[in-house]
Amino acid sequence: MSATATAGPGDDVHLFILEDEGLLYADGAQEIYAFNTAATHVWCQLEAGASPAAIAAALAATFGFADGEAARHVRDILAQWRGLGLLQGSVVRASEPSAPPAAETPAGLPPFAAVPGAESRHYALLGHRVRVRFGTPAQAEWVHPALAHLAVDAGDADSRIDIVATSGRQLIYLDEAPFAVCQGHDQLAPIAKGVIWQRALRDADYFLNIHAGVVSDGHACTLLPAAPGSGKSSLTAALCRAGFSYFSDEVALLSPSTFEVVPVPLAMCFKREGWDLMAPYYPELAGLKTHRRGDGKAVRYLPPPADLRPASAAPQPVRRLVFPRYAAAAETALQPIGKVAALHRMMDECLAIPVPLTVARVREMVDWVAGIDCYELPMSSLDRAVELIRALD
Repeated sequence: MSATATAGPGDDVHLFILEDEGLLYADGAQEIYAFNTAATHVWCQLEAGASPAAIAAALAATFGFADGEAARHVRDILAQWRGLGLLQGSVVRASEPSAPPAAETPAGLPPFAAVPGAESRHYALLGHRVRVRFGTPAQAEWVHPALAHLAVDAGDADSRIDIVATSGRQLIYLDEAPFAVCQGHDQLAPIAKGVIWQRALRDADYFLNIHAGVVSDGHACTLLPAAPGSGKSSLTAALCRAGFSYFSDEVALLSPSTFEVVPVPLAMCFKREGWDLMAPYYPELAGLKTHRRGDGKAVRYLPPPADLRPASAAPQPVRRLVFPRYAAAAETALQPIGKVAALHRMMDECLAIPVPLTVARVREMVDWVAGIDCYELPMSSLDRAVELIRALD
């Protein structure tokens, strides 16, 4: 490795230091990278204009690397950053933005025609009002129980869903345009729930859409970001039985600048494999209809009981991030994690950012996460996990 100075940081790349680690934001690529302590040290030396040889010497002196090991580490990490387009003169390897899938009209769905005598229900979520017209009583019997807690008085609607039964099929129209078709009544509630959620989200004012459970102690929220299969929904539901209010078992909408969270109280969704686990918490689950989602999963929808819902729809601040991870052999334990790792893991569960990232917005994120507690929660016992989170208050 040459002892001469290498290319410095790119002009649109910004480092934010949290604790003893770093968060690097590349504005042109709209990418965020988590740096451990050693990588943060190397970047700071690079910003100061140090040569690779000088950076390696500082790394060896600070972290106890052998000279050859430090030199290899610096060489490798600079090559990686160059490949990511983070250094001056390097090319950003940005992937082409993916276009949203084009809306397709389901094959064989005829043009909309009004159904005489259809039963109407009105629902509201995040201020968006949806009118659902059922062509048969059976359709309402399958769909309404999953949405009943969102019901509002009849009036003007922002969107309209029509469900029409014909020739053994269920035809779904959205604002009189063909939208979906399914065979059984058991597929209708997941479709209707999804439409109401997507329409509400379209009009919502938010900065980040995080796949997470959200519960509140009445003053502030605990976010449970996690991938499907982590036990997130079960933990959310169990915490609500232990005294927390239910905001959502699947989504956290973080407000611009404040990062407060609004309640999105869609029905709790329990997959077949979780029914027995949740039976002690929600005995009524056994008597609910079984629905089939588009992914083939058998689920039951439980509207959050009135006593578990927040007293108002007002947003609340986030007090902590807890990352649950179910493993049958795991010891259930709350383990503090660094702020950089927590923010990076939360962004791994980010489903949407409706506005471009900027240096100012990333700085707001960094300042926000610096003020909250962050944990990971490997768990095999739901009761113990609830006990540990309750003990934090």
